[in-house]
Amino acid sequence: MTRSRPIRDALIHMVRLMLPKPTAPMVDMTGRRVLVTGASKGSIGFSVAKTLAGWGADVVATCPYGRIPWRS
Repeated sequence: MTRSRPIRDALIHMVRLMLPKPTAPMVDMTGRRVLVTGASKGSIGFSVAKTLAGWGADVVATCPYGRIPWRS
């Protein structure tokens, strides 16, 4: 019965996708100004800019397409 193994592997994969992802510990960035390059939507730079802004930093973000889709 080798047919059940792909199904089992798919279920294990789906469960792992649903588990909480590790995050960086919060850092007090109040009063700091940060420049993030490459902050186009969906990129790592975009996620970094949002995280730093959430930690209280004044974020200046750039994007190669000229417009950043998120502003606070």
